Amino acid sequence: MKKAIEVLEARLAQLEEEYKRERAELEQAIANLQRAGTQGPNGSRSSGKTGKAVKIGRWKGMGITDSIHAYLSYRDGPEPFSKVLEALQAGGVQLGDPEKPNRFAANVKTTIINNRKRFRYNRNKDTVELRPG
Repeated sequence: MKKAIEVLEARLAQLEEEYKRERAELEQAIANLQRAGTQGPNGSRSSGKTGKAVKIGRWKGMGITDSIHAYLSYRDGPEPFSKVLEALQAGGVQLGDPEKPNRFAANVKTTIINNRKRFRYNRNKDTVELRPG
């Protein structure tokens, strides 16, 4: 009987040690994700209030107008123009002539302003949102 109790106590100690180790690993994983903040799985970047991630290369081959629409359709309310531009670049959208990267922001802003039926641009706040309907 003494031997059975010793065996069970040894097993209990082993289980407690495994629990502590697994708990520490999970706490470390949670801390790493919280520290990373904007970096998600598969190289995605979080953007906007909703925290939904933009997967790298998600909109590769899409036009600027359609990719802006796709991005804004997953957001709640107005998005800062800088976040829209960052998301499109992360999404792999070709924003113009690769030899003139300083024109990318102007190309996107012009596209937004020229598509007033789809997008609403607030010049004062520098934000973009989808028009309802």
